[in-house]
Amino acid sequence: MPALTGRENAPRGVTADGSRVLFTTGHTQVGENALREATVDGDSSRILAVTPGGLAPNGQLALAGGDIYVAAGSAIVRTSAGGSDAVTVVGNRPAGVSDVVVAGDDLWWTTYQYGAPARIEVARMPRSGGPVEVLAVDVAGGLGRPYPEGSSALLASPIGVLRVQAGSPPEVVASAGVLGGAVTRMAVGQRAPLRHHRRGQAPAALRPAPRRRVLGAGRGRGHRGDIAVVGNQVVFFAARSGPSGHSELRSVAATGGQVRNVASGRYAHGDLAVVTGDRVVLSADDRVWIASVR
Repeated sequence: MPALTGRENAPRGVTADGSRVLFTTGHTQVGENALREATVDGDSSRILAVTPGGLAPNGQLALAGGDIYVAAGSAIVRTSAGGSDAVTVVGNRPAGVSDVVVAGDDLWWTTYQYGAPARIEVARMPRSGGPVEVLAVDVAGGLGRPYPEGSSALLASPIGVLRVQAGSPPEVVASAGVLGGAVTRMAVGQRAPLRHHRRGQAPAALRPAPRRRVLGAGRGRGHRGDIAVVGNQVVFFAARSGPSGHSELRSVAATGGQVRNVASGRYAHGDLAVVTGDRVVLSADDRVWIASVR
C-alpha cells in the first residue's frame, strides 16, 4: 500500500476528487492546523490554507465543484479549490461540527459534544446562503455523517438507523435489535439502499425488510471507522486482536462472501474516501495512503 505523503501532523478527514486528495492536519496536536492537498500519484503534500477562516479544522471535509467545505470548531468554512478566500458560511453551532456533507444545493452537518446530548444536532442550509434548518437535536449517539434523502436524512445511531426530518421525531428505520447491534457507520451503495458497519462484524446490507443480512463474517474487536462502497466491494475497518492500535482494512463483495484483508497496520484514523475505480485513500501512521481493493 503506497504512501501519498511523507510524515504529516495528524492527517485526517481524507476526501478525493479523482486526481487529488484533500485532508487536514493538526487537529488537537501541537503543530500546524491546516488544509492540505496531495496528488494520487505523488509522495508529498502542500498547504492550501493554514487555519482556514482563522479556525482550526476539526478534520472533516466536503467537496462541491470548486469549493471546499471544512468543519472547524463550531463552524463550517468554505474556501476555493486553491485554498484562498476562506469564509465562514455556518457559525455558532451548539457544539463542534463533526461531519459536513454537500447534497445538491444544500450543505448538511452534524454536531457532537461528549456528555452533552442536547448539543447534538442534524441541520442543513442552502449552499448559496439562507436560514439554518435544524432537523433534529439530542439524537441518540450522533454517530457518523448524515445521508440526505430529499428533505430528510439517514443517520447511524446506537439504537439503529434513524431517519430525521424537520417537524418530526427521529424515525427508527431499522432497530439495533433487528440489525444485531449498534450501527456505527453507513455508506450508500447502488444495489442496496444502505449498508452499515457494526462492531466486530463485516457490513450488512440493509434492504427492504426482511432481506437484511450480514455480507460476510468478520473477525476482530470491531472498529468505528468509515465504510465505503467501491464498485462491487464494500470496504471497511476492523481492529485486530493483539497489540493496541492495530487495524485492518478489509473488503467483501456487495453480494456477500469471504472477507479479504486489503492492508493492515497501526493507528489508522478510520477515514476512507473513494478515488476512482477500485482505489481508496485513508490516513494512518501520520501519512495518507492509497490502496487498491481489486
